[in-house]
Amino acid sequence: MTPRTVAGTLNEVSVAALQVQVLGPLSVHRDGEPVRLPQSKKTRGLLAYLAITGRAHRRDRLCSLLWDVADDPRGALRWSLSKIRPVVDSENKRSLVADRESVELELEESSLDWRWVRKELASGVDSISTERLKELESVFEGELLEGLDLIDFDEFTAWCAAEREHARTMHTTVLGALVERLASTPNEALPFARELVRIDPINEEARARLIELLALTGRRNEAKTQYESASRMLKELGAKPTGPLETAWREANRVDLPEQEAPAPSPSPSALPDPIAASPRGRDVFVGRHEERKQLISLLDRAGAGKLIVFMLKGESGVGKTRLLGELSDEARRRGCTIFEASAYEAEGGRPYGPWIDALRRLPPEVVSLANGPALSPLLPELGDASQSAPSRDRLFGGVVDLVAHCTKPEAPVLLLFEDIHW
Repeated sequence: MTPRTVAGTLNEVSVAALQVQVLGPLSVHRDGEPVRLPQSKKTRGLLAYLAITGRAHRRDRLCSLLWDVADDPRGALRWSLSKIRPVVDSENKRSLVADRESVELELEESSLDWRWVRKELASGVDSISTERLKELESVFEGELLEGLDLIDFDEFTAWCAAEREHARTMHTTVLGALVERLASTPNEALPFARELVRIDPINEEARARLIELLALTGRRNEAKTQYESASRMLKELGAKPTGPLETAWREANRVDLPEQEAPAPSPSPSALPDPIAASPRGRDVFVGRHEERKQLISLLDRAGAGKLIVFMLKGESGVGKTRLLGELSDEARRRGCTIFEASAYEAEGGRPYGPWIDALRRLPPEVVSLANGPALSPLLPELGDASQSAPSRDRLFGGVVDLVAHCTKPEAPVLLLFEDIHW
């Protein structure tokens, strides 16, 4: 779908010659044709920032946003503006307006997808027809400014994260409305339900709705996979499946069964005995893999002697990597070690420091707070008001290092255990 088609359909007005798209990878089109963007990532970041904010900015503000003092920021800004101008300006219209003090990118209402989608949704989804909602959903071609990350610049990163969260909220609102409106036609609702779960994987209501739709369309194996995946993810995050997920799973097993052939109600998964909880050590009895376990425990011995040990456990899915790491974790706890333990998930690729946040929240709050609570408040707002001091990535990283050092004891090393780090 071209920018011309989408904007014309949504706004029912003549489409501006210049189209800037930020709901997905940054792109610019003029008269329907793609315009080549500058190669410099900072220059593209500046273009996106000017487009989305939609107002004039002082030059010194833009310099502090994207350049270090040592880079001759004003000279770098002038160079970037010279690269942006041919992208957005034409013979008939000058969109980039700059003087000695300020810079602004003047775009028409229909020129920026982010702007007119927000305007469409401002009155709420209830006032928008289902067909129009489908058109709006099609505009979201990925994460806002997908791939445009400048992690060395904290202010830009913080601004980008906030805008992405806003865009994600709008997208999930549209998807949720479509799933509800199309519930009577499961095959039509299913793609939107899948997309909603992909964007918000820990939303139990969304996952339950997806399971219901999968069952109604005869995809019971996929429904089972979704239920197991949701249960596992919630458990990893320290939660348990509640009403919606359990109800959806029970109903999925009854769909389309004739009344006379319906089996007797079986207990819900949450009511079944937990073999892990029933084990004396909190896990199933460990069988096999004794040599691998021995090697891992030997690493713990070496770390207890004061050595820094880094290891990676590799193997095909399902061979028992998580179970082996569980044995290592159990042994470390018996020795009095502090364990930072968490998992990464594919669907949480856009969640900054996600595994570290989960690992820190599994530690006793008093340990985290006593070690260096204020420095960690950007990750854990419950520790204090992060706005009381200027955000600093160096201070944040230092706070984590100080916490690890605080938890280290003689002959009881700290174990940092992160699963699925490839995500």
